[in-house]
Amino acid sequence: MKSSLALEIQKQLLHSLDEADSFREFEAWFAPIAWSIEDVGDEEAERLVYDIEIAFAEYSAGALSREQLLTELRALATATSIPA
Repeated sequence: MKSSLALEIQKQLLHSLDEADSFREFEAWFAPIAWSIEDVGDEEAERLVYDIEIAFAEYSAGALSREQLLTELRALATATSIPA
């Protein structure tokens, strides 16, 4: 069973992907969680946060197109489990 924090991250991410103008809201909501995720002690949420950060980093570096980024984020938002 997924942790409540991982589920909340997925819920917020999926909402931001469905609502064009809420992506900045997700970033504002996500930043403090990402900053302190190691202190939470939730390995599943930690992996999810790292995967989201990697997707954004790859997009920023030009390794992913916007479409690829959105596809990757949608996959993370709807995954039933987060691979280790």
